[in-house]
Amino acid sequence: TGQVDQLGQKYRARLGSLYLGLFDTKAEAWLNVRVAMEKFTEKEPDTLATFAEQWFTQRELDGAVRKIEQQRSNWNSRVAGAEFINWPLKRIKPRHIQEWLSDLSRRPSRYVINRKVDGQIVTEFHDRATPLSYESIAKALSLLKLCLDYAIVCGKLEIGKNPARVVKMPR
Repeated sequence: TGQVDQLGQKYRARLGSLYLGLFDTKAEAWLNVRVAMEKFTEKEPDTLATFAEQWFTQRELDGAVRKIEQQRSNWNSRVAGAEFINWPLKRIKPRHIQEWLSDLSRRPSRYVINRKVDGQIVTEFHDRATPLSYESIAKALSLLKLCLDYAIVCGKLEIGKNPARVVKMPR
């Protein structure tokens, strides 16, 4: 549910526990709540990127996941760069995920910096000199598995058709 609170001269907009920002007018704050609600209740999210954003938002609203920001950061720095991130969910096959895992194991580790530029969040990726650890790759794969499991629950993928469940971690 959306909520708008007055804080001094500004209005804070929230969707559940998701902070949407501070706005000059109450009407502007409510408009942002409605836009966010439409975005997150889209009837047919068809790409991994759009579905994952809804999945993370739902997990955050449910409040059942600790360290959600850490998981989002892991997703953004590892999964969001995958070749298949903007593909329809049903097009992603185990071989695509296996190739992504192999790529992760050869690539240097990354860290992400999110900053605001002209009111927009800009994500910057920076490489480190050390390779990505086995544990970091496993965490990224685990998040992808969970996201695609939820796609099955939502009817976006067929039962038993999570392509991330059949791949093997690279050694």
